[in-house]
Amino acid sequence: MKAPAAGDHLKFVVSGGEMADLIRDKDWRSTSLGSPASWPQSLRTALSILLHSKFPMFLFWGEDLISFYNDAYRPSFGNNGMHPDVLGKPAHEAWADIWDIVKKYPEQVLQTGEATWQEDLLIPIYRNGKMEDVYWTFSHSPVYDAQGEIEGIFVMCMETTDKVKVFRELKIEKEQTEFTINAAELGTWDYNPITDTLSANDRMKQWFGLPLQGEILFRNALQSIHPKDQQRIKDAIKVALQFSSGGSYDQEYTVVNPLTLQERIIHAKGKAYFNRYQLADRFIGTLEDITDRTAERLKAEHAARELVESERRFRTLADNIPMFAFIIEPNADATISYWNKTWLDYTGQTFQEALGRAWDGVVHPDDVASVLEIYVPAFINRQPCYIPAVRVRRYDGEFRWHLFKAGPRYLPDGEFMGYIGVGFDIHEQKLSEDSLKASEEQFRSLAQALPQLIWVTDEKGVQEFTSFRWQEYTGLEPHGEHEWQAIVHPEDYEAINAAWAHSLTHGSIYRADVRLKSKEGDYRWHSVLGEPVRDAENKIIKWVGAFTDVHYERSFLQQLELQVEKRTEQLNEAKAFAEEKNKELEKVNKELESFAYISSHDLQEPLRKIQTFSARIAEHDADSLSAYAKDKFQRMKDAARRMQLLIEDLLVYSRTTTSERRFETINLNAIVEEVKEDLNEELLDKGASIQVHEGCYVTVIHFQFRQLLHNLVSNSLKFVKPGQAPLIEIKSKIVDSHDVNYAALLPNHTYCHISISDNGIGFDQQYHEKIFEVFQRLHGKSDYAGTGIGLAIVKKIVDNHHGLIKASGEVDKGATFDIYLPVD
Repeated sequence: MKAPAAGDHLKFVVSGGEMADLIRDKDWRSTSLGSPASWPQSLRTALSILLHSKFPMFLFWGEDLISFYNDAYRPSFGNNGMHPDVLGKPAHEAWADIWDIVKKYPEQVLQTGEATWQEDLLIPIYRNGKMEDVYWTFSHSPVYDAQGEIEGIFVMCMETTDKVKVFRELKIEKEQTEFTINAAELGTWDYNPITDTLSANDRMKQWFGLPLQGEILFRNALQSIHPKDQQRIKDAIKVALQFSSGGSYDQEYTVVNPLTLQERIIHAKGKAYFNRYQLADRFIGTLEDITDRTAERLKAEHAARELVESERRFRTLADNIPMFAFIIEPNADATISYWNKTWLDYTGQTFQEALGRAWDGVVHPDDVASVLEIYVPAFINRQPCYIPAVRVRRYDGEFRWHLFKAGPRYLPDGEFMGYIGVGFDIHEQKLSEDSLKASEEQFRSLAQALPQLIWVTDEKGVQEFTSFRWQEYTGLEPHGEHEWQAIVHPEDYEAINAAWAHSLTHGSIYRADVRLKSKEGDYRWHSVLGEPVRDAENKIIKWVGAFTDVHYERSFLQQLELQVEKRTEQLNEAKAFAEEKNKELEKVNKELESFAYISSHDLQEPLRKIQTFSARIAEHDADSLSAYAKDKFQRMKDAARRMQLLIEDLLVYSRTTTSERRFETINLNAIVEEVKEDLNEELLDKGASIQVHEGCYVTVIHFQFRQLLHNLVSNSLKFVKPGQAPLIEIKSKIVDSHDVNYAALLPNHTYCHISISDNGIGFDQQYHEKIFEVFQRLHGKSDYAGTGIGLAIVKKIVDNHHGLIKASGEVDKGATFDIYLPVD
């Protein structure tokens, strides 16, 4: 039935996209919320915010946590998923597959009144026709009504699966780079010109005689350079750190280890990086020990033969490294006179085919011009050539991104001989960088759409980005570290500064409440939350945060504090009540033990006498009884028999809880044979047959599991269809929990699945849970005998084994009981 057309009570969803249409069209009278006409204003306001937000949001409302979500959240469901069935359902039904995982977050909000925050959390979700592993960053926050009570929960949620994957790929790329550096026996450095501190790998520290642990000052490292080279290297570094130089650095010099006095000739190649103010904030590079190579070069000054031999050694080495190696002739046309085997194998060219300008045929046509634009000026100035990204076609036709570096080479007499260089495959790194750039653009677009005042600062708090809402509210453009002081209320500045200092010191999330001045000069209360962003080495490189307007909420603080005090008193009273109930429960347990003793001794003794005396009367005086007396006498005997059965079943039920639980591993078929022997006469009497398939081994409490099978088989023999011989089929097999669609089973666990089915009268599926309750019967006592405890005993035994039992049936078509027992 379709809900009535939207009236005044639905004006708050007049617009809002697809989800607004679905809310208007849904018949809410069948839910616990009732007709929208009765919805409180707090729900209407919350839904209005939800539907008009471009940020993915979810809303739980009321005691049942009825589900709402907006158009921005809709893509998270994918195709063939839970959309639109989730709308209007209670949370535990809408998110049944993962409710055990996520229910603690709304429960925490309801219990504490405080918001939650989770980042990059793995929560699988059913979408696109299957369960998918999805990572989420989300926050649960309370929604209060006019009386200050929590009526709903806002969930702001963003899928971060792609981000998690990118960071994993970057980690792999970093490990690959480190492997390449170690394989090439290179030293590496990372210099911060601002702090004058240096990071280096162990190889460089050993060469320079630097301590392996602790902070290194750059000026201390320079002291290890031979005095004849120190000033030259200082000047070269100074040039490289100037923006106009392009940041390239390529030098050779001698290093003297101050501890061992060992000298090494080092070839240093580096690159300086500049911030938006054209100041160098990072200088990184590699060091190669070229002591031996330099010695060979010096020897080559005296003999051309040595030069040829050195060339031969180079080519041998080049042919056995995993990167491209090449030699460029001394002309501006980039004519190649040598490619190593790695290039030939990669491109599929022969050595002769690869010479000259043959690289034109394998470099992407769109990249050729950019290669020459970099190479030609470097050639003219005899400078190192660095080509950061160029696409090269592989032998199978795929173009992949590569980085090329080439340095000028000279004869001993100083004659320029062209370039020698290497090429590296950076395809995955380039794709990751492009992906990160796209993610950055998406973040900025999202930040501009949010109602909060979004900001990004560097690690010291200097603003790098502020959203349009920030600029609209403050009337200021981001311009530096003193931006905050201009808009923070003077009385709040000391507190917010202390909170910021604490976050910087400990690397923790930055939280504070502060009054911010608008461009009109008014101060409004805002709640600020800042999250540190770390690099691969866990160093904070920036902060991302937001100011949320909480001006109106502050007026409720005093009332909230009173309510918290009252709630504390109620909790103390509840604690005392719970302690009293625990004492009562202990008393009840003792009474239950007494009841079990009485049931097994005192209650059965009168029944045995009733049955004994009844038997004697029936034997000696049956003929003297009237028809009326005989009928009543028979009813008395039947009642006594039912009473005995009830006591016996109650004892069995209580023993499933109190008896000793000694587990043993046994083949299921062995227990089935025991049950068949127990019920042999009844099986023969009813012409019943039991088909048992190959059984698996189970770890069970023997006597309890025998009782379980006895009860289920007895049930099948009891509820037979008239005129049809009972057929009972018992199957078992080992299954994995992920192959069975039951949330109660432990994930990544193995179970023994036991199936017991019959061809009896069956039952209506709507009673599949009720039949396991104590004293529950689906048929009258006159139709089928029994106490209504048999299946309750079965359920209790399965619980004792930490298993799961499910019943399914259809009227006149039999019943099936599926049991899942964990396999240790």
